Amino acid sequence: MESARQLYARAIADGWRTSASGHTGFVYTTAWQGTPVVETRMHWVAAEALASASALFAATGLAQYAIDYENWLAHIRQYFIDSDNGSWFHELDTANVPDDKVWPGKPDIYHAFGALLGALYPLAPSLASAVALGVSETAK
Repeated sequence: MESARQLYARAIADGWRTSASGHTGFVYTTAWQGTPVVETRMHWVAAEALASASALFAATGLAQYAIDYENWLAHIRQYFIDSDNGSWFHELDTANVPDDKVWPGKPDIYHAFGALLGALYPLAPSLASAVALGVSETAK
């Protein structure tokens, strides 16, 4: 558990950045020293942050992870969800404007689906097993 919490803290410290234009978001990649390498914001990075906050809150009950979950979800709703055409934008530039330099088109739903369902189902044995069995946190 301590390793998971430290990895999460490091990922947030290194990845959640304010760009030169003043916009916050998760950068795509960082160097070993934590400095951004590619500052493009990819949907799956935000989705994984959301899923991680949800899992750590479920495992620890610590309020900070619930707060992070709400913050990451608000960020996703504001910038990544394409309300006009459906789905999510795959990538944003450093001003959080949809872009297609890394990958044009719409993303698959794997990361978005997993991140949003993760808060509804238990951590074990697995998300797929819980969904298949119809065992949700709300059904407990």
